[in-house]
Amino acid sequence: MKKIFSIVSAFVLFATLSAQAQTITFDTDDYKAVGVYDGWEGSPFRTGELKGNAAVVNNHLNQVDEVLGAAPDPSAKILAVQRSRFGGNAFGVRVDLKEPFRLTKNNRYAHVMINKPVESRVMVIGLGKRTEDAWSWQDGETEQFWAISAGPVAANKWVDVVVSFKGFSYADTNKGGIDIYSLVIVPDLRSPHADVADFACYIDEI
Repeated sequence: MKKIFSIVSAFVLFATLSAQAQTITFDTDDYKAVGVYDGWEGSPFRTGELKGNAAVVNNHLNQVDEVLGAAPDPSAKILAVQRSRFGGNAFGVRVDLKEPFRLTKNNRYAHVMINKPVESRVMVIGLGKRTEDAWSWQDGETEQFWAISAGPVAANKWVDVVVSFKGFSYADTNKGGIDIYSLVIVPDLRSPHADVADFACYIDEI
């Protein structure tokens, strides 16, 4: 009963916010670009030694759940990323937004569907730039927030993850703040030092 209540609560929260938030389903051209990103500055994916794999693919994980009586994610397309064992713990898939959103001291929320083969915590990173004149040197690639799931996210099934975040800027909404241009979904917030192989993770319904 508690689990059902949590799912309903998350849905109500998303429905309340959806009117004023961007939604990326990957079924349509509702994103600018996809790629990989690693929060570790010494990462071979940051230095150019390695190139990551991320792409929008057909949804092969749209089976009907026997308990729910419906498919948890019936979308036609999903976002796939190869979780590399050579990346850091903050390695994930980067989604460039068609339109930036403004972040201030007020709480905002990100809702993400995730399916991955390991149980671990999830993180969302916001890349962008502060709008105040003193921060004019930022180019939109600076990490502006880090939002981590409350606990480990289960493996081998679609999980609806909701995280909250806010910006460092305390400027008024109409006078300044932080513009977020990209979201990085880190599906596996573990150190990969013990991993012996890469694996695929899947993202949908951001």
